[in-house]
Amino acid sequence: MVGNEGFYVYQQVYPIYGIAMTLALSGVPVFISRVIAEYDEPAERIMVARRLFSILLVVAWGLFAGLQLFAPQLASVMGDGGLTAEIRAATWLFVLVPFLAVSRGYFQGQLDMVPTSQSQLAEQVVRVGVILFAAYYGMQKGWSVYQIGTLAMFSATIAGLMAILILWRRFLPVMFMKVSRQHLISSMQLLKRLASEGLLICLVAAVLVLLQLVDSLTVVDGLRQFGLSFDAAKNVKGIYDRAQTLVQLGLVFSVALSTTLLPGLVATIQKGEHQRFQYLNRLFQKLNFALALTISIGLISVLSEMNTFLFGDAKLPIAISLYLLNVWLMALITMKNSILQSLNQQRRVAVAVISGLVIKSLLNSVAVAQFGVIGAAVMTNLALVCMLFVMYGGEVKHIVANTANWWFVGKLVVALVGMVGGVLIAKHTTMVLCHFTTFSRGQALVLVAVESLVGAFVFVGLSIWLKLFTKTELQTIPYLSTWLEKYRPHGGK
Repeated sequence: MVGNEGFYVYQQVYPIYGIAMTLALSGVPVFISRVIAEYDEPAERIMVARRLFSILLVVAWGLFAGLQLFAPQLASVMGDGGLTAEIRAATWLFVLVPFLAVSRGYFQGQLDMVPTSQSQLAEQVVRVGVILFAAYYGMQKGWSVYQIGTLAMFSATIAGLMAILILWRRFLPVMFMKVSRQHLISSMQLLKRLASEGLLICLVAAVLVLLQLVDSLTVVDGLRQFGLSFDAAKNVKGIYDRAQTLVQLGLVFSVALSTTLLPGLVATIQKGEHQRFQYLNRLFQKLNFALALTISIGLISVLSEMNTFLFGDAKLPIAISLYLLNVWLMALITMKNSILQSLNQQRRVAVAVISGLVIKSLLNSVAVAQFGVIGAAVMTNLALVCMLFVMYGGEVKHIVANTANWWFVGKLVVALVGMVGGVLIAKHTTMVLCHFTTFSRGQALVLVAVESLVGAFVFVGLSIWLKLFTKTELQTIPYLSTWLEKYRPHGGK
């Protein structure tokens, strides 16, 4: 609706929203839930929640004040002073972080996920609704893309208020419940844990957002050094930012797999079943390796049509294709991080994440100035590879040994080649049958649907034929194991 430049304006400031959301949804609440779960008495849990709320109030409001004050300087570093108002609009979400994070963490710590899910659903519906309204209304009124972007970014705060209404309807009585002074919890101890354990959880949860922030700070200036005008640089950055949306789409499935499989892995550690742990560790990483790589290659194979359907054209295919490898790399990092965390090896995770961010920060400007946005995509991949390298102990052979053997990789490659071939055949057959010479957004949707179905069918068929996974391995996956027993009770390996 707002074109490449409008998308550029929104995505430049998106990392600030992403960091706030990490604090409010996927980072700090997870830390708080862990702390809450350590206490058995309701009074102790209430005191932990109150103390953490006070700490977060100081931290989050301090971040808000700092970002409001230095918004012009941050916009200048991004290479576009016009972003100042949008940066200030995005930072208002930090005001709400303590209210969102503590209430979600408190309920999650008692294994009650309903308030979190209800609030997140309402929050995203409202946010997307305001964004669409801002785009439509702003275009009708002739607003600049900066004005539209500012209202669109403020949607996060409006949506956050809706989430607070849902959460605090149940949480408000907790905050005002009378508690005996004997249950006082040390604020300093909680602060230390938040600064170490909590910060690490947030760092890992926000890896892609932080890498995107580096792009926001360096790509536009780098493209101008590459030889583009300011307007052309904004346009190219807007097209390049499409990749981040597609990566988020791909990660939904791989993160869902990790979330589903890991509780069983953690349970084996708690029971001291070390041999079982080693088996499941290797198997889950093998499944994750295959699924995430399949999603990456699948997205790349339908990129032209998906790009046209979502954004109206298929520009920058090489840069976006390279960036889509993030789905595979990030899925491996997410799985390995969860395993290391379950083994209490947090220091290695911290070193890995920081190393990758440093590499991206140091090399991104030079890479973009030399190779354009392709350089930025390559540097993101390099940063993620560095993180993996450190997480696996600095030896490439450990990555292979812990994920899959070469025989498995060979069969996976055959299945992926067959999948890509099926996608290409489906594309050309559909275009001939439907008389598509070029295709509109609607026709691109038809192609994406046909190609995806054919590609998935070919991949599953080849996987079964090649025996990529044994039945025993597949039975370790929740829900799928039930399906296998129901429909293939007498199947072989």
